[in-house]
Amino acid sequence: MEEKKTAYDLLADSVKIVLVGTTHPGNIGASARAIKTMGLKRLLLVSPKDFPNDVAMYRAKAAKDVLEQAEMHPDLFSATKDCELIIGTSARNRKVPWPLVTPRQAGQEIVQAMKQNGGYISAKDLKEYKPRFADPIQTIYRNHKVLAHPPPAGGAAVLLEGLNILENFDTAKVGPNSASFLHLFAEALQRGHMDRSRYMGDPQFFGVPIKKIISKERAKSLAKSINFQEATPPEALNPDSLFQEGENTTHYSIIDKHGNVVSNTYTLGYSFGSGVTIPGTGILLDNQMNNFAYQYGNPEVIDRSASIGNRFEPGKRPMSTMTPIIIFNEKNELKLITGSPGGALIPAAVLRVVTGIIDFDLNLGEATMLPRLHKDWPYKNLRLEKGFSKDTLQILESYGHELEESKTMGSTQSILISSKGKEGFADLRRPNAGVAIQID
Repeated sequence: MEEKKTAYDLLADSVKIVLVGTTHPGNIGASARAIKTMGLKRLLLVSPKDFPNDVAMYRAKAAKDVLEQAEMHPDLFSATKDCELIIGTSARNRKVPWPLVTPRQAGQEIVQAMKQNGGYISAKDLKEYKPRFADPIQTIYRNHKVLAHPPPAGGAAVLLEGLNILENFDTAKVGPNSASFLHLFAEALQRGHMDRSRYMGDPQFFGVPIKKIISKERAKSLAKSINFQEATPPEALNPDSLFQEGENTTHYSIIDKHGNVVSNTYTLGYSFGSGVTIPGTGILLDNQMNNFAYQYGNPEVIDRSASIGNRFEPGKRPMSTMTPIIIFNEKNELKLITGSPGGALIPAAVLRVVTGIIDFDLNLGEATMLPRLHKDWPYKNLRLEKGFSKDTLQILESYGHELEESKTMGSTQSILISSKGKEGFADLRRPNAGVAIQID
């Protein structure tokens, strides 16, 4: 008699795609597009509630979810007819089955809750929501190709613009914790955040000048305005010069044995999002509406809360600072996958890891655990983690930086690929992150 396969056996049995613990139409739709695009033949649905004790898979709930999404998005699910949908039994110790809440039922509950509480989401919004697929934005930094998320993810633009600015300086002659490099790092970040604050938004509603923002010409112009021994006052920087020239987020990085790569950042915004759940569904609402420029039109406000590109409009997606990236080396070989939670601190955290590896040839652990700093615009303070020497801090103060001690910044989750193989490192700044290896 053949032994019955466990959930673990199924997981290791040539499974091609894993959809973790959600029935959100955008996520299911994105998974379906992956099936259609990549020719995948098997779909495995798992629940995060049973990690790390077991891998439990949705039962009838998963089937209903997928079938309903297939009806709603036939263009995406046409390729799933030949797919084998694996729906395993619940975990060994689970006595209560998953509640059978279909997307249609959840949608009805969401709309009802919105009506009762003065919310904005309608049945039409839910029905018309679809995942977007877009080409990454990119730059070349010291012969390395850096791919990042396009707008409305503004953090990626900050990172690429920061790299382009730093490329104008010979940073290899100084150390990664030297006052000289930290000053350049802060100045580059400040200028990147300046452009993000004014011109970033949903490209389907606003003509985001992303090519200008991450151009080498823009970077050279901004680099020339950096004084090696003097901090630039925020009022001395003008975001309009672009056209005068010709923390509760999650990130994971994945690479499989076939070389397929994922750099994924997603967020609830604040801890527990908006703090609102939809009755009867277990759905926790995020607070990403807060990322819109709610002070747009106020002439007295110059920061990103008044951004022309990110004003609140129906159907629009807000700007974020999420910065998932993938880097290829001089030979166009995959080198680094990384990203981080941390809100506005994300670009600084990721930029610190990237420069640590490329500029200073540090290993992944060393680059990850470098003390971090953050410089935003139009603010004067330079935020720093603990770990910098007193001498370095005194030099930075002599340059005119207003120092502010910060709590930890971000939590990068990275994979480095080199001649030594694949190396993963989970940032030690936040608990419960880790590195996992697939064993066939």
